[in-house]
Parts: sequence; structure tokens; C-alpha cells
Amino acid sequence: MQPGVKILKDLAYSAFRDRKDRDVWYYSANTTLLKTTGDENTAALNLASWSSRGGWKDNAHLLASPKICSNAKALLSDVWRSLSERCSSRTTFGECPVKQGPYTCTNVSTNFDFDFPPSFFYGKWRGTAKLYNTQTKEVSFCMRAYFSTAPKANNGPKRKPLKLDLVDKVIIN
Repeated sequence: MQPGVKILKDLAYSAFRDRKDRDVWYYSANTTLLKTTGDENTAALNLASWSSRGGWKDNAHLLASPKICSNAKALLSDVWRSLSERCSSRTTFGECPVKQGPYTCTNVSTNFDFDFPPSFFYGKWRGTAKLYNTQTKEVSFCMRAYFSTAPKANNGPKRKPLKLDLVDKVIIN
């Protein structure tokens, strides 16, 4: 899972929980984008679920999105807006393509509503995300994260059924 051309340099992040809602996390990060990234790239996500017999069961959910900059801005508008407001740089973050240079993001919340996937089973998950050039297939970013989902609680505050807890393990190459 080693990328051919690095896109990020020295990614450092921290996380903390909200005091009122323990299901909401806030992340802060510093990184340097080494190359301008736009619609020439495709993002691919592969989720593996933990089997009841033990071991990872690959390809539980697959997602590939060409023209990642425009699609992320259109499909994940709440996330894109939050990143635009919370990330600072010498250049503007909220435009496509995203320019190279140093970026600092502070207090980015994980409290987002997603309409997809329509159903998501409970259990342990492993997500592998890749960003690659659509024509040359050269990988410029890959990340693996482990998380788990839990049933919706009937008592207490209203919660979304899918909660990502990326604090367990995040591996970025």
C-alpha cells in the first residue's frame, strides 16, 4: 500500500471529544500538500468487515469516485463547507483544484449527516482509501483506518446509527 508519488508531507493530527456529546469528535491537523490536486484524480474506498469466524472479509462496501474535487464538493457539501471554514493556508482551500502548500485545520467536527450507505451493519470495520490519477493509475495517497459501529441507543440524546471512531488506528503512507 505504498504510494508512487507522495501528496502529503508530515501529517500530524490530534483529536478530542465534545464535552456535551461524547459521540462527537473534533480533529486538528497540520500538513503540507505537495502537489495541486483536482479533478484529474479518482478516490477509491474499500471497506472490509470483521467476519464472525475471524479474519477480515474484503469488499463489503466499494466506492470509486472520479473527478474527486468536484464530486466531494457536490456530494459531501457539509464536510466540504466545514473544511473550507476550518482549514487555513496561503491559498484558498474551498476551490477546485486544491493548491499545493501548507494547511492547518483546527476543530473540524465529525458531526455530519450522511445519506449513504442506506444500511450499515454493526461490527468492526477496516477502511482503505486511495487517491490515484485517473489516466496513469499512479497512487498518490493511501490511508487505512479501523473503526466500529454500534446499535443506536434508545435512551439519552438522539444519535446517528453510524459513528466513526478514527482514534483507534490510522495508518497513512
